[in-house]
Amino acid sequence: TGIVGVVAALLSLPFSAGGVLGTGLVLAAAALLIRRRWPVQQRAISGGRRELLLALLGISIAFAAIVALIVTRIDSPANVSQTYDAVFHLNAVSFILDSGNASSFDLYRMTHASGGIQFYPSAWHSLVAMVVQISGSSVAVATNVTWLAVAGTVWPAGCVLLTDTLFGTPVNRVVLLPIAGALSASFAAFPYLLLDWGVLY
Repeated sequence: TGIVGVVAALLSLPFSAGGVLGTGLVLAAAALLIRRRWPVQQRAISGGRRELLLALLGISIAFAAIVALIVTRIDSPANVSQTYDAVFHLNAVSFILDSGNASSFDLYRMTHASGGIQFYPSAWHSLVAMVVQISGSSVAVATNVTWLAVAGTVWPAGCVLLTDTLFGTPVNRVVLLPIAGALSASFAAFPYLLLDWGVLY
């Protein structure tokens, strides 16, 4: 998403969900061709169906805990974070939607129009802009939903994958994978601190 934003701006093309999807398909096809040309030896991530179900159980517990906490904190998906930095991030998404420019080399100009090239990462804002384009929701709703999707699914799944990579033996998987998924919701620094300290997506 971040790369498409930069390349589209260089080619004077508007940023869009379709462009990201098209680029993803091209990259996936290239990866498939490379993989067929140079096959690599792979290690199974999961020991079997039982381990996969246990990992999904842990991820589901984390998702439920994160959703329950966030629903009680924000009350409505249309509510805006009341932290000092939220205005910048919500406006950054609006800037991408209005201008069609999602480049990390241009986003900072939203607030510093006269400055030279300033780099500010825009991958998160581009992702939220895509959610707005696809769903037609408001920027506030798309921001909250995207945060919830990343915090509630990608983060726990990443913790499970890391645990499996470091400690994944058939005996360990049965115990550790569901625990890793469930405990991923108990970290304060991520995902919750990002909502409290200036929405540093």
